[in-house]
Amino acid sequence: MLTAAAAFAGIGVFLHPFNPASLHVALIGISIIGWINADNLPSAGDAKRKRG
Repeated sequence: MLTAAAAFAGIGVFLHPFNPASLHVALIGISIIGWINADNLPSAGDAKRKRG
């Protein structure tokens, strides 16, 4: 929806280096990579401590 709003505001914004389309594609890709690797991240609940 944000990309459509940017296009409605002015199509010339897509000609700049950091345009909404390329940024959204990059963020979606990074999000998918993070979602796939979420199981391999450490958790504070898994920490082993010594009682003593």
